[in-house]
Amino acid sequence: MSELLERLRSKLASWGWLRPEDRILVAYSGGADSTCLLDLLHRLGRDVVAGHLHHGMRPEADEEMARCQAFCDQRGIPFVGGRADVPAMARSLGIGLEEAGRRARYEFLQRAALRTLSPWIATAHTSDDDVETVLLHLARGAGPKGLEGIPERRGNVLRPMLGVSRAEARAHCEQSGLWFHDDPANDDPRFARSFVRNELLPAFRRLNPSFDAAVRRTAAILAAESRVLEEAAGRAMEAIELPLNGPLRFLTADAEAAFDLSAFRDLPEAIRRRAVRLLVEALGGSADFDQTEAVSKGPSGVTGSVTMEGGTVEVAWDERRLHFRRTDRSGCGSFPLQAPGETESDTFGWAFRVFVERLGSPPTVEPLRAWVPREAVRGELRVRSAEPGDRIAPLGLNGSRKVADVLSEMRLTPLARARLPLVVDEEGVLWVPGGPVSERARIREGTTLCWRLEFGPKGAAKDATPSSPSA
Repeated sequence: MSELLERLRSKLASWGWLRPEDRILVAYSGGADSTCLLDLLHRLGRDVVAGHLHHGMRPEADEEMARCQAFCDQRGIPFVGGRADVPAMARSLGIGLEEAGRRARYEFLQRAALRTLSPWIATAHTSDDDVETVLLHLARGAGPKGLEGIPERRGNVLRPMLGVSRAEARAHCEQSGLWFHDDPANDDPRFARSFVRNELLPAFRRLNPSFDAAVRRTAAILAAESRVLEEAAGRAMEAIELPLNGPLRFLTADAEAAFDLSAFRDLPEAIRRRAVRLLVEALGGSADFDQTEAVSKGPSGVTGSVTMEGGTVEVAWDERRLHFRRTDRSGCGSFPLQAPGETESDTFGWAFRVFVERLGSPPTVEPLRAWVPREAVRGELRVRSAEPGDRIAPLGLNGSRKVADVLSEMRLTPLARARLPLVVDEEGVLWVPGGPVSERARIREGTTLCWRLEFGPKGAAKDATPSSPSA
């Protein structure tokens, strides 16, 4: 076994979460780095699939794609090809070609991974790419987090060759007689990475022949210190978190969080800054430096908000609290409620459990449990999001009320109001979970069989099996 092959084998073995039988989609461009990675994984007996994206930028890319497929066919490696118009993507999004190409590649790779049932994607980033990335981030003004370099794993994307140099990868291909091609973009001075690779790095290496090792050492130190800072920020924010939505907090636990603004201002600046970025990322967004500073510097007592990059996350504040939340307020739609049975939402993480129950005594009122006489239901039971004009006649009160007013009095956040499913039938709203039951669901003298409705987090059933009426 060659030295390079043994190094990769050891690296994969050190990742306890990567099983030997797991399929790996390799981002295969046909360049020396990705050819080396694909070949090594194949030699190690790994279940690999090659994913190749045609960027729509060079006429010779058609021939390169055909040769990449031929390379895989000769070795019995499954090949998945895709095409993208990167120049058009860059124009439509108002971004550079490099960034457009990066987005197109990862979008393609994720789609290809789903198609091929590959739980992992492997890219052939080398130690040279790692150093170049650190310099690019430094040039753009990154903080410690941005200077950590390329992570070995991010989500389902793996970088097993970060300990391998570009020269080593190329030498492996040449010594093994493997076909590969050189992308002319690597020498195009219009691209920032090409400029760093061909202009800056040679100068730094003349200044310090061990420059690459020095940069990677610095990145490793920053990564270790960053983990400590992240843990401290997490503990600090957990201590000042404010509860949202009462017993319905599980509705938006993945989509919003609020914190005591005064206590946030008292935290050290480094903790505040890191906490802002962590929270925004946890909600699926990203924050640039100015957005992070606008929040971490401690917003003033007046109300305000900052919408983060991409528009998916917003941070708002008032005199008392700092509120991180997703901007998407989509509801659950409308669908039948399994009665008896269980109805779950994978998207929002909640579940309804419906049981048939014979009442022996009046039931105890609970926020997330309701009893509805079977004879009171008109048509089928359904769940749906609140709609304009919805009204309910709350049990025990005279007259009807707007559901919107009920939700407001329940002190739910706008996101929770949008996500909360109502229980309805053909006549209208029967139950607002966490709130009132309709007068139509009153348990009257002589009522025997009821639907017992329970609402809560998915997977948190209170009863092992639905109860059944006695014969």
